[in-house]
Amino acid sequence: EGNFDSAALLTTSFEDIKSDTKKCMEYVDKPYYAYPYGRYNDNAVQALKDSDIKAAFITKRGKVHTGDSLYKLKRNSINDKIPFIRFRKIIG
Repeated sequence: EGNFDSAALLTTSFEDIKSDTKKCMEYVDKPYYAYPYGRYNDNAVQALKDSDIKAAFITKRGKVHTGDSLYKLKRNSINDKIPFIRFRKIIG
């Protein structure tokens, strides 16, 4: 395992995150973001907001509820090995 405390998103300046995100939006025309390795901080969240990102996903498992931060949305992993009954339980 690597040292995720030094992940680029956590050590990059606000302006650089904003600039990089806007540049990426030129190629990926979707206003959503998944934090690399689920790592983020307040600086990254604000930079995404200022870059017109509408929602961002963390790696914590769980359902999204009304009132959850749009920039810290939980998610569940789905793949072709999950039995249908488990899939139904996950999406609830």
